Amino acid sequence: PSQTWVKCPERMSLMSALERNGQTFSFRLAVDDLPPGVHYATIDGIDSNDAARGPLFRLPVTVVKPHSAVVDASNPTKSLNDDEAITLRENGIDFSMSYKLDAGAPNRRFLEVPSIAEWVTFKIKSSNASPSETSPSRVLIHAIPFVRGDIPNTEIQLKRLIQVNEGYEKEFSMKVKGGSTLEVCLQLLWLANAASTSVVVDVEFHSFLTRGPTLVASQPVAISAGREFARFGAAANLRTEKLNPSASLDTVQRTIRPSTYDIVSGSADRDIMPPSDAEIKANPDLTPSNGTEIFNMFLKYDFEIDSDKPIKVTPVATSLFNQLYDSPLDTQIWELRDSNSQVLECGSSMHHANAVSLKKGKYTITFHTRHPSRQVLEEMKDLPFQLLMSTDSLDCKIYSELDKASTPAVTGDGRSEVGLKVLRKGSFQDLYVSRPTGDLPSWAKPGDLMTGKVSLDKGKSGVTSMQLTYVVPPKSSVKKLNANSLPKDEEDDKTLDEIIFASKVSYLATIRKKNATTYKELSDQLLQENSTSIPLLSELLSYAKESKLEGDDSKELVRVNAIQK
Repeated sequence: PSQTWVKCPERMSLMSALERNGQTFSFRLAVDDLPPGVHYATIDGIDSNDAARGPLFRLPVTVVKPHSAVVDASNPTKSLNDDEAITLRENGIDFSMSYKLDAGAPNRRFLEVPSIAEWVTFKIKSSNASPSETSPSRVLIHAIPFVRGDIPNTEIQLKRLIQVNEGYEKEFSMKVKGGSTLEVCLQLLWLANAASTSVVVDVEFHSFLTRGPTLVASQPVAISAGREFARFGAAANLRTEKLNPSASLDTVQRTIRPSTYDIVSGSADRDIMPPSDAEIKANPDLTPSNGTEIFNMFLKYDFEIDSDKPIKVTPVATSLFNQLYDSPLDTQIWELRDSNSQVLECGSSMHHANAVSLKKGKYTITFHTRHPSRQVLEEMKDLPFQLLMSTDSLDCKIYSELDKASTPAVTGDGRSEVGLKVLRKGSFQDLYVSRPTGDLPSWAKPGDLMTGKVSLDKGKSGVTSMQLTYVVPPKSSVKKLNANSLPKDEEDDKTLDEIIFASKVSYLATIRKKNATTYKELSDQLLQENSTSIPLLSELLSYAKESKLEGDDSKELVRVNAIQK
């Protein structure tokens, strides 16, 4: 080993890599006496019979000892040198670090992140007693939370170039992962700063205890198609926090499957993986042409845009996205074409393509990937593709009462959302986010997934936000019971003659017992006008039952019999 704090065996027998499939050995690290910072060592394997060959293998060893490990409640302040120190705050989780920055020299500090922390705030202040004539000083701040492969550091790192002068004070925030190590590096730019400068960085950790154990794999707040709301909570276990939640949806995710696929052999010149040096050494008869053949698979996806207005669409193969050296497949390239076969956009598995504005019509995506095994490609011929389609933002209301969130369509009962409030340390707040009550996009189909974010402090949505999803439900076709069987009001459709005739029938009923002669004359006249009128015939039957008919050959009796028939 190159350093005394690394202990390993002095000798080992090096076997064939093909026969043993690799070898292992143990080593120990004595890091208790190491100062805070980064320490590097190597373990070299030297041929005992021929040391001049140099190392047969070299194992790098990197140890990061956090600066936060040298302070505690009994010793809250530790001087790192004559000009720099680190201080543990009274709450036991926050730190204050002083930096003396020289031009071109990076100054690195490492802190242990509390296990339940979700984001961190940096407050940078100038501490120069006498500012230099060359001020303001240009300082680069670079902070990286080491998340052990959970998410690329480049996506969550903080990198800012600031100008520090007398009285300067600025605040930055970034996400962290609880239990990891946070690096905070400051550097004074050498080109524009000849004189050194001093700054103080206050580090404050925050948490609402709403995320899962990792930044990428944390479950989103999901509202299913058959439910009106989703429940989550916020806890202030580290410190008193400001709670000011908001939620919205602004993207529709649609999943499509391939319509056709084709697997072909690759080029004999370019798509042959030659044998490795170890394989050639084991079998000298092998030639480059005896390598492994690589197969190509082409998947075709067809989809249609139904919106009358153009929609910004970003295609992505989600299951394979953001994988490079650990990708299960080889090359992953896709092309988006319109109905005229014009290429509109292309992309790969590592970087999001630009959103394309698509008009109403039919489109095709061609996806190309490779693998040495034809069987693997056959089994992946149903690979889903995802379309990220932008839409107008839809607000989702957040309540503290379950009954309000479970009835989001109800209005006018004096309900109010959760507004700005203070969440005291150690307290917990139940929150319910309801589905959007506004109109969904007309082109959204049942089964599509709407995505957005829910923020616990909309003033710091970049570090307090979680993903919010809502499954598009079937469109409503509800109708009022028996609405189609109710009799229609035909009053407005009657003619003037029909209205006069109905008035005469009503008048006939009023003179039934008053004037029999007039009644008979008017009834005979009305029968001549309309002998099938139901109201008139009903009135005449009522009159016949009340009157006394004389003789079997009475005209009235004949008329009554005719009416009854």
